[in-house]
Amino acid sequence: MHCTEVQLDKVKDILAYGWELWRENLPIEPEFQQCRVAREVLYTYDGKHAVSLAGACESFWLFRRLHEMAQAHPIYSTLIGDYFFSLFSKCLIELDNVEVTDKFAKLLTVDTFKPISAEEYLNFVRGLQAVLS
Repeated sequence: MHCTEVQLDKVKDILAYGWELWRENLPIEPEFQQCRVAREVLYTYDGKHAVSLAGACESFWLFRRLHEMAQAHPIYSTLIGDYFFSLFSKCLIELDNVEVTDKFAKLLTVDTFKPISAEEYLNFVRGLQAVLS
């Protein structure tokens, strides 16, 4: 399986406005790698809805990270996080897969009480391929 530049560019287009808002209003950690999650999805899944899945997974990650910044930046991190959540929802609807939606709902419950690490999230994302196959 592979990640094509065309697919990645489509995901970047989905996320572009949110990234612009983030760059204009909030600090971005130097080690933060844009589209890291989307790349992982596109490397591990090449099905019909790969771009939607990559967009959903990247948007969910960004939504959760932004909401973690709410104490330091309450207004912008919440509003921009909510914007990414709306992108997540839009991409998830395009997948039209109840099992994937349920997995994200369970993950959100866990992550709300104890934030998951980047590696835990990437492992979660890698496991979605089995649900979609």
